[in-house]
Amino acid sequence: MTGNLELIEQPGKKPASLSLLCLGFFLIFGLGSLVSAYFTLWEPYSRWRSAQTWQTVPCRIITSEVRSRSELNNDDWVEIYSPHVRYAYEWNGISSESSIIGITGFRSVSSTDREEWARVVARYPLGASCTCFVNPGNPAQTALDIRFQTTDFLIGIGMSGVFLLVGLLFFFIGRKLT
Repeated sequence: MTGNLELIEQPGKKPASLSLLCLGFFLIFGLGSLVSAYFTLWEPYSRWRSAQTWQTVPCRIITSEVRSRSELNNDDWVEIYSPHVRYAYEWNGISSESSIIGITGFRSVSSTDREEWARVVARYPLGASCTCFVNPGNPAQTALDIRFQTTDFLIGIGMSGVFLLVGLLFFFIGRKLT
């Protein structure tokens, strides 16, 4: 019978399970903050740093268009757009092609905003000669633009910060309960 008495909570004491639940949420959101920071901050930054050593080579734009497709979204058909820019370049006497535009950023490659992609495609008109960047260690790795995308980086800081703040909120709530 004394075993059952231990289950009865004493007045003024908070249940330990609620404190453990808060700790669990703290760990989940803390991990979310780390994962978010890795993919939205560290990965783009390390790609940008690596691309600073790439070699510039002349290239020619062989495809430059905004493509569209229809997708069913919440019982409605919507038009989704994406840029398609393909360029030809030569590295060490070998001709190659690529379609990588930017080296950093986590922006989606499609959206419902056609104008967004029309502006990107307009920078690379069909038949134009321009410069692309080639990784000398892996010549199949190329890009037309190796600038650092500050806006995307700031969005990544915001996303990671929100996860961290929510995690800390649960941490402090859990500490108050003990």
